[in-house]
Amino acid sequence: MPNINRLIHNEMALKSNLPRVFAIVALVTLAFVTNAASIKGDVNNDGEVNIADVNAIIDVILGGSGYNTSGDVNVDGEINIADVNAIIDIILRGNDGMTTIKSSMVNHMYNTTTNQVIGITNTRNTLFIDTIRHSAQVELVYNNGGEQTVSYMDLTTRTPRYGFYELASPSDPLFNGYVDFNEGSIRYTYMTADSLRVISTFPEVFFLNTDNTIAYDDSTVTAQENVMYQFILNADDMTATVIVMDIVHAKDKRHLLRVAATDVPFTVTSNGYSFSGEDIATTSMYISADEPTIVKTTNEYPFVKLDIDVDLVSDRIVANFMLGQHTTVTTIGKTYPDLIDHEYVDLGLPSGTLWATCNIGANSPEGYGDYFAWGETEPKDYYDWSTYKWCNGSYKTLNKYCKSYLYGYKGFVDNKTELDLEDDAAYVNWGLSWRMPTTDQLQELIENSVWRWTQRNGVNGQLVTGPNGKSLFLPAAGCLNDSSLNDVDSCGYYWTSTISNGASFGGTRLRFDSEYVDGASGQRSYGFPVRPVRVP
Repeated sequence: MPNINRLIHNEMALKSNLPRVFAIVALVTLAFVTNAASIKGDVNNDGEVNIADVNAIIDVILGGSGYNTSGDVNVDGEINIADVNAIIDIILRGNDGMTTIKSSMVNHMYNTTTNQVIGITNTRNTLFIDTIRHSAQVELVYNNGGEQTVSYMDLTTRTPRYGFYELASPSDPLFNGYVDFNEGSIRYTYMTADSLRVISTFPEVFFLNTDNTIAYDDSTVTAQENVMYQFILNADDMTATVIVMDIVHAKDKRHLLRVAATDVPFTVTSNGYSFSGEDIATTSMYISADEPTIVKTTNEYPFVKLDIDVDLVSDRIVANFMLGQHTTVTTIGKTYPDLIDHEYVDLGLPSGTLWATCNIGANSPEGYGDYFAWGETEPKDYYDWSTYKWCNGSYKTLNKYCKSYLYGYKGFVDNKTELDLEDDAAYVNWGLSWRMPTTDQLQELIENSVWRWTQRNGVNGQLVTGPNGKSLFLPAAGCLNDSSLNDVDSCGYYWTSTISNGASFGGTRLRFDSEYVDGASGQRSYGFPVRPVRVP
């Protein structure tokens, strides 16, 4: 699999991408051999790293064998498709990538004042990272009516996990970025003094995703995990190679599927890139766990239509495409795994649900955090039907999550009762491991816990103690209606992901004060806090 260090001598390294897309074929004959006692990526412990280890780790991921520490190649505590990619990279490259690098980036800028997008062909950017001294330098040159240069010479790096470097500028808090040697990706964004938001990506950018749905023409739907996306950008003709790598079951045979769509047109957006096209030329590649020495290339699954939006500012990817004529794939998720996890507590509840210790947007259990309308994922200044995302101005004009024509816009009904992931504030703001609680999870918390009105650091709220004696604190944060904060310090309201059992303009929420606790319906346009639950 291509990686940063293999491209450091190629200034943009774009026109030669296609042959490297299929370099995985060389895995059949290449092997990286070293001392067996210290081999990174030697999953099957045979003294070398080769195609057999790729198949072995596929078995681990799909449940064919237990956890193997040698399979956690990127040392992040998990074994997933990122480790498959790392093993492939070891075979092709023969080292772990921990060197000083220098490379130009694919860049574009967005003027937040004029809403003007400056295309990637008008900018060039050089990034220098010294991974030994934990320092970095960036120089941006762009032409917007005259050539201008922006330089950052004082960047520092931090390593929250193995092979991952966060970039920061002591003099500019708006600068942020990362370099991930495990996935082979670089990205950073920052604001200039002229209100220009700069988005820089390496020509090859990997994205991990675990929320993938496949719908077939026979009306069946399956959920797919262990999916990795790779986008190789060609700034000269504004086309890209889009690679989807997936570990799948096919007729009870485990294999690695790698589909490469070439010459995909893309456009620059204010926050990232949009890839779309029809009748895209593709090649599929298989590495079968049942036939460990065979790599098969086929065009069995050509893309008929492809539509992908990558938001590098909000860190989101939404992908829709077709495989052949009869299969539709939809992917929604983060563009890279969560770096900072949030604390949670196991209360000993019957379902095993794990509750976060803080509200979204809060830094402590007693912090109020952000307020969200039901089904919205960002806080705002005014909470009313006139600003509510899922209606056309009133509670009788709902355009999503509606069970009755009485409340739907022009009779609209979709019968959705649970929030989609893209509308779940916990998922969008905290990442793949988090969700807003369902009504059932809220009811379980109410019925199986002891609730006591108390104060924590001067903030009123409920101390919730579970069956195992552990507890969490829910502050009485009140709610937002219009622009007014009501009932603060006397009542608490918290959204679930479930629509009201009654009228469609309500969502189910937790409600409490000093004397009662219950689950009830709340007007969807109101702003309530969210206390997430963790996906096991």
